[in-house]
Amino acid sequence: EEAPAAEEAPAAEEAPAEEEKKDDAEA
Repeated sequence: EEAPAAEEAPAAEEAPAEEEKKDDAEA
């Protein structure tokens, strides 16, 4: 159960990171 949880944590952090990069690119 800890394996899938750890994989979901980094995935969630990558989502917001990509949105921030898009904002910078548009600016």
